[in-house]
Amino acid sequence: MEAQITAAVQLPSEVQMALSKQKRVQRINNEHFFRIHPELRGMISAFMSALLKEKPDDVDLFAENFFTQPDLAHQLGFIGWTRPPTPEIAPEMVAMAEAIEALETEDDEGGLAGGTTDMDPLELEHMLIALFKEADRDGSGSLEFHEFAELMSTASIGLNKAEVKLLLAEADENSDGQVTYQEFVPLAVEVIQTMRLKERAEEEEAELDDIFREAANEAIGMTPREVEEMVIKKVGGDGTLTRPQLKALLKAPQLGLSKQQAALASNLVDFDANGSIAASVLAPNLYSVIVDAVAKALSMQNLGMVGEEIERICGFYDKDESGFLDRVILKQAIQSNFQFLSTFQLNALVNDPRAPTNAEGAIAWREYLPKLTALIKAMGDPAAIHERMEMAARAEFQPAALMNGQEQAEFVEMMKGFFMEADTDNNGTLDKAEFLTCLKQAELGLVDGEILGLFDMFDQDMSGSIDMEEFLEGAYDILADLARERALADHVYG
Repeated sequence: MEAQITAAVQLPSEVQMALSKQKRVQRINNEHFFRIHPELRGMISAFMSALLKEKPDDVDLFAENFFTQPDLAHQLGFIGWTRPPTPEIAPEMVAMAEAIEALETEDDEGGLAGGTTDMDPLELEHMLIALFKEADRDGSGSLEFHEFAELMSTASIGLNKAEVKLLLAEADENSDGQVTYQEFVPLAVEVIQTMRLKERAEEEEAELDDIFREAANEAIGMTPREVEEMVIKKVGGDGTLTRPQLKALLKAPQLGLSKQQAALASNLVDFDANGSIAASVLAPNLYSVIVDAVAKALSMQNLGMVGEEIERICGFYDKDESGFLDRVILKQAIQSNFQFLSTFQLNALVNDPRAPTNAEGAIAWREYLPKLTALIKAMGDPAAIHERMEMAARAEFQPAALMNGQEQAEFVEMMKGFFMEADTDNNGTLDKAEFLTCLKQAELGLVDGEILGLFDMFDQDMSGSIDMEEFLEGAYDILADLARERALADHVYG
């Protein structure tokens, strides 16, 4: 799917996995190195600012003079700060990369990336039938608007009344205002796939969060106490900080935060209605906020081409670089670039109750990016699409469990006719030979061994023959399903 979205040529899977692991380890170790040496990021940032301001003719000479200034450390705010020793390797970072790779390998073997319900077709069909019958409270054989709306509310995707109507219109192929089982199944499979997918995504997200937080704690070069003292020194114990002031504080070279990490940390802080926060509240909590931000930033690395595409389009719509997007705008952005997503899937993505938001309900899209990427990739997975198509094909042939009274009566009468034709001695029972004749007349596609197995199942009193009552009792429950499976096989393969 990634190759389709980006028009890129996919490498063989084993090569891609090895390359991804190498890139991940390299990026994580780079992050660790810059964290241990914040003076490097501070020098580079200060040099670029000075270069843009002065616009020298001789850039080489300007660089030589800049980096040999005797008071450069003082200018950068590193006087009185002692750099921790630099480790030769970062083994905990390699371990983290290997842990992430292990999770990705599980995905390749049928986890999150698969996007399916993880159920066999018959098991899934029984679930769909049960859902439909439960929603069809009046037993009409179709879902009216209030029944459909009640069912959609159980999906926990925050649909409003207008969106439910839109989904109903999408599902209702003949536009009669009601949804039959055949119309219900494609959407219901999407609902179940999405709910299972979100459960798996949240489980994986929790596992990765622990890994990234551990790595962030290892990477940050300041202690919680040092971060707390830095805040108090900046504004005093009784002072307050605005968001711009906090962003400036987060750019302190000792912290070594990138622009992205500083923005993430700022977005994680709860400011009051006036847009400020007390230093006494912020100081003891800022280290934890920074850990969260660094962990989030690490999680956004190596998201692949789909993740890069989502980041690009969200960045385009986030004109003021606030890090937040209104749900409607986010939905438009996703829909315009990933047109294979259905209305339901789009709503499930932007109305996720666990998505990080601000007080106005706008989504912190950078924080949501890893989960959003995983969900979109899984929703477009060929296995998930095949499952929806297979269940839609099965729904074209009505299950026996959903037959109404008239349909049941017609089927029973048809089976009575086969029974009476096969009862050549008119004794009201069928022996094994007559039972074979009866089911062959029914054209269910059964071989002799299967028919004889059914004979033992129907012969409840083990008399060696089957009377009309025994036959009809099993005919509807068993033979109706067999007839449907034969029709399905003819439809798919014949």
